[in-house]
Amino acid sequence: MGSQKHSYTQPLQVLIEPGPGSLAVGYVCARSAQDDSINLDLQRRQVAEFAESKGWELTRWYEEYEGMERCSVFAQLLSDASSQFQVVLCSASRYWSRNIGSAYESLDHLRQLGIWWATADGRWDINTVWQEGIEVVCVLQCAHTVNRDLRKPRIGRKEEN
Repeated sequence: MGSQKHSYTQPLQVLIEPGPGSLAVGYVCARSAQDDSINLDLQRRQVAEFAESKGWELTRWYEEYEGMERCSVFAQLLSDASSQFQVVLCSASRYWSRNIGSAYESLDHLRQLGIWWATADGRWDINTVWQEGIEVVCVLQCAHTVNRDLRKPRIGRKEEN
């Protein structure tokens, strides 16, 4: 008898936001040459201010820069989440993941561990990303990104007549 994969949807367990004194980490990244150190400093400041407003102790930064292999920093954060902190913060959702599938997988992993995730802009947290209708927001964000990318000049491509 072969093994079968069972697919089911687990009921959503709402997580409770950790209280003051909880250990938090910050995640910042530079996605392109345009995201320079000033942008990283801004992300760090936003995350630090948000952590302070919640009374969380910011204990570590996970930082990725252009040219770094993204998987190593992100994978380390997800691995450390099992025992080293209760909160993960990033400045805004656009800095969390380039890929919606990876974003959901990583947030599902954090949720299963009981780790609170939030953006310092206050728009998203581990509970709001799973609300009904979030797929529409993700589709709209993807469409916006595609439209923006289509408007960029095609350098190095020959024009077809």
